[in-house]
Amino acid sequence: QVEACQAANESVIRETTRRLYGEYYAQLTQQESQHRTHVADFLARQMEYEARLQRADAAREDTERTLAESQRRSRELERLLSGLQDVREISLRAIHPIYVTKPSGPLIERSRRCEQLEGEVACLHEKIRHLNGIIISQDRKIKGVLEKVERLQWELQQKDAMISNLQQKVATLEAENAALKRRLEEQSRAAKTSERSTPNLSI
Repeated sequence: QVEACQAANESVIRETTRRLYGEYYAQLTQQESQHRTHVADFLARQMEYEARLQRADAAREDTERTLAESQRRSRELERLLSGLQDVREISLRAIHPIYVTKPSGPLIERSRRCEQLEGEVACLHEKIRHLNGIIISQDRKIKGVLEKVERLQWELQQKDAMISNLQQKVATLEAENAALKRRLEEQSRAAKTSERSTPNLSI
């Protein structure tokens, strides 16, 4: 009866250990599969974000070059316009009052040129404001891409921590299972030794 009870206990312990080990192992396998899927998805999305980031950087550089050229052209036109305006004022002061009401052909041409340059300068200023807006928008996009990459990296770290925790639990359970197996073997050997050392009292 004692041996039967001991055998039943051993069977229950083995079954419980096997069940717990199976549950942890199944959970670990599932988590590792999900982890591989998440890693593959993370790498694909990271490549996509890096490509978008490169395109955004290239577009930003192009916009900055265009902006620099527009600013340079604007400065040149402003200098030219300033010079023409100075010439116009000098010419108006030098002309007899009777001719001020009827300006000469060259003076009219200078006035038209000044007006044209004023319009070009105004257009360039508007273009510069527009390009500055584009650069600000591209900076926001780049910042958004970097934030997404950081969030993906954080999610991957969380998954790695979960996998590591499960692996540690499985390793602990395996060690406990091995210790329990040794203990059961020792108890079994002790029971057999005790059985052999007990004298046979049967007549």
